[in-house]
Amino acid sequence: MQFQESLVEEEREEVEAEAVMDEMEALAKEVHEAGKELPTVGTRKLFNQAEAHMKAGKMEDAEVVFLQIVEIDESHLDAHHKLGLLYMKREDFPQAELYFSKLVNLKKDPTYLSNLGTALYSQQRLVEAAEAYERAIALDDKRGNRLKSLGQIYHELGEDEKALHYFQRAASRKPKDEELIAILEEYMQRGLQSDKDV
Repeated sequence: MQFQESLVEEEREEVEAEAVMDEMEALAKEVHEAGKELPTVGTRKLFNQAEAHMKAGKMEDAEVVFLQIVEIDESHLDAHHKLGLLYMKREDFPQAELYFSKLVNLKKDPTYLSNLGTALYSQQRLVEAAEAYERAIALDDKRGNRLKSLGQIYHELGEDEKALHYFQRAASRKPKDEELIAILEEYMQRGLQSDKDV
């Protein structure tokens, strides 16, 4: 009996979601034909629906709604961001890169640039990943994990001096990070010293 009630509730949610999507499609068509901009209330309602899908673990449903939002409003930062994160979680790194790139083109934000760097890194495009992280750090150099990630990329590229530089900067933000301490000890044992001008 409990299962049937939850099934009925789920079906009602699906019908409500379909009704909202139909309403938004009609509104988007009307707005497009009139050459006007879509009110943010409509995309906000859709965004809340997509987030509810995500929280319920319905990633495919969330994806459909987020895609609809960016179709309606190409500059909707939060929908692009959620799509990028959704694709990262799914390990569809080229798609994640696409949405993070769109975000970076819409707004220069260190979080978006870091996420782009992560998507590029996940595709083994290390030079491009380093560039994205460099740009993120130029906007905000307070995040220890961001500095550590860039150090790791330079380490993998074989650029030990740059790697050490960023690992040291990360350690100054995260002095209790045991992994960073071990990395710095390894560099010291190899006789490397930081070049402050990197």
